[in-house]
Amino acid sequence: MASPLQGIGVSPGVVIGPAHVIRELEHVSRQSGTPEQELAAFDIATEQAAAELESLASRLRAENHEAEAGILDAQALMARDPSLADLVRDQIRKGASAERAIDAAASHYRDTLLSLGDDYLAARAEDVTDVAQHMQRALGTETPQPEIRRLSVVVAHNLTPSQTASFDRELLLGLATQTGGPTSHTAILARTLGIPAVVGLGPAAGEIRSGQEVALDGDTGEIALDLDSDERSRWLERARAYEREKRRLTAFRDLPAETTDGRRITMAANIGSPAEVDAALENGAEGVGLFRTEFLFAERDHMPSEDEQVEAYRSVLEAFRHTVVIRTLDVGADKPLPYIESPDEENPFLGERGIRYSLRHPDLFRVQLRALQRASTAGKLAVMFPMVSEVEQIKTARQMLEDIREEVGGSAQIGIMVEVPAAALAASRLAPLVDFFSVGSNDLTQYTLAVDRVNERIASLYRPLHPSVLRLISVASEAAHAHGKWIGICGEMAGDPLAIPLLIGLGIDELSMAPSRLPVAKERVRGLTFDACREAAQLSLDYATAADVEELLRTTFP
Repeated sequence: MASPLQGIGVSPGVVIGPAHVIRELEHVSRQSGTPEQELAAFDIATEQAAAELESLASRLRAENHEAEAGILDAQALMARDPSLADLVRDQIRKGASAERAIDAAASHYRDTLLSLGDDYLAARAEDVTDVAQHMQRALGTETPQPEIRRLSVVVAHNLTPSQTASFDRELLLGLATQTGGPTSHTAILARTLGIPAVVGLGPAAGEIRSGQEVALDGDTGEIALDLDSDERSRWLERARAYEREKRRLTAFRDLPAETTDGRRITMAANIGSPAEVDAALENGAEGVGLFRTEFLFAERDHMPSEDEQVEAYRSVLEAFRHTVVIRTLDVGADKPLPYIESPDEENPFLGERGIRYSLRHPDLFRVQLRALQRASTAGKLAVMFPMVSEVEQIKTARQMLEDIREEVGGSAQIGIMVEVPAAALAASRLAPLVDFFSVGSNDLTQYTLAVDRVNERIASLYRPLHPSVLRLISVASEAAHAHGKWIGICGEMAGDPLAIPLLIGLGIDELSMAPSRLPVAKERVRGLTFDACREAAQLSLDYATAADVEELLRTTFP
């Protein structure tokens, strides 16, 4: 057996089958014409590409994947985007062929998205690639994607959303790519369509040959090649065990997350776009604890209109009976918008971001607040302001929202993310000004411990269960409840089975996490007693190290 490969598991499931390798699509030479002929060819290619994307969207819609169809609808709109067309036409008028002009315009868009410094936003670059490939195929300069003809695990350098959607799913066992991340549209589609997938395999993926046997675990990110009989037996049992566990956890989808002694916890999902709504509902989410709105603003070279924002917010609000927490725009120098000038900052993570950025750009902020208030009639809206550290920030933002409410109507709870120590320590002063808190444990841990969570050299110091972090969560929870307000948590801790008893014991009312983690988290909650959680939480606050807290939790809640 060849050495196993390790990537990033983005869609769970265990499968074994032959590889269907898709190499880089081949370019075909094309005779270019006059600028007028090239402009006409581009117009035809634009319409054909948009029509293909709309056809794929219709296919997904017919299979009741409405939110996923929206990804391809958005790409069809991108194909017809006047700003993209202007860039292409400008290149053609300067003497470029249609295909070269499309490549240049697509490169410009991709570079803009990749320069934003944010994994989620950079992953949107694949949408630009997808649209450009459809245009090139319409021009006849790129070969069509080879079809799957038998049960296969598709292996590629990368896959675009339309490629993923176009595979025959009766024959598609799983997906494996050299590049990509968990926030890409391809990963989202794979999760929603139930296709086991592993991304980020690196150069080793290029060694896989068509027809070679592949075993893939979309949860752990492991891939094994050329199995011997013993290895095949172990992987087959692994696949059967996964299916048994999946069926077992399905029973928890519609059950309440309630401890054995009656403490009720709201279970919500973190989502980054309306395309993730179905996955949240299918995994038993009662509501949304964090809807990141950045996707609306980053996939373009101009600000989204108020009506576009209303449509996106409304589509999520309509899907849930429980509260949907929508976070206002969280950008800044660390993840700038291409159409708003942002000064360079020496340390952008401590700079003008979150609510600081929104208050500095009131025209942009008012449009978003108007859209939120207009959409609020579709469900139970909660508006959340990120990166709050000052009382005045809440007062100013709240007054803006209330003024807009008088203009356009609507209603919404108002809350803040507790993600900097100052907000936690001042929670008793902030609580009277809001309806809820939501702990952003990722940044709260990072700022409390002064640890960059993506710096591998100090990764061992990033410990969300550090007593100092827990004390800040405890202070925020006590302040919220003292003023009759609820408190949730939307960071990675919320979906960690080890941390869940501790969070419940600290008084957290809502756990919000990646949709796939919900069934396991529900089962965890339903096996706990609130009294035991509270006792463990109080003990943990007096401990000295994260290791001590982790040992306490493993011992008390095996």
